[in-house]
Amino acid sequence: MLKIEIFSDVICPWCFIGSKRIRRVIHDEMLDGIEIVHRPYQLSPRLPKEGRERRQATKTRHGDNHDSAGMPEHLFQEASEEGIELNYEKIHYVPNTENVHLLIERARQIDRANELVDLFFEAYFSSGLDLREDQLLIDIGTSIGLTAEDVIGAIKSPVHKKELVNQRERAEDFGISGVPGFLLDNRYVIPGTQSAETLTQILRRVLEKVA
Repeated sequence: MLKIEIFSDVICPWCFIGSKRIRRVIHDEMLDGIEIVHRPYQLSPRLPKEGRERRQATKTRHGDNHDSAGMPEHLFQEASEEGIELNYEKIHYVPNTENVHLLIERARQIDRANELVDLFFEAYFSSGLDLREDQLLIDIGTSIGLTAEDVIGAIKSPVHKKELVNQRERAEDFGISGVPGFLLDNRYVIPGTQSAETLTQILRRVLEKVA
């Protein structure tokens, strides 16, 4: 079994695209014996708990001359290839995603983490929902079988918080300093979002090695 760990954040559009693409490649190429595991990696861990207005956050990250209202056209083209609808006009705030990742760790205990990651990607990028809201986290969490108490408990869990720290340190140990980062078989790293052709070639080579 080849384990592919995807280090990502749910407010990273390239993570959304990369996650969809690698799963499409696995399906289209009929590659067997692969397990996908999403791992936490906060894109902006120093954001305040209340998050930041999106235009201001973009200016802080990219500088005063960056057009915070616009995104590169190729981003939308790549997203469209994977059936992803990016609606930036609906996104008004960039959240601190710690609570989201804590909830994903809780969902891992009932084998629903990957599903929850997809729901958060869709909620943020396609629906423009505010991931800062605890009630939204409860609504999304309960939709996959967690209880409201599970959600609240996850947000307060020191065990889950420690796991976030451990996984970021682990990612950095493998040289992953940005997202998405793909760790294959706990030894091979694919940085960033690659083309379907490149992913196919890499996956076939690694599958041969771990067979």
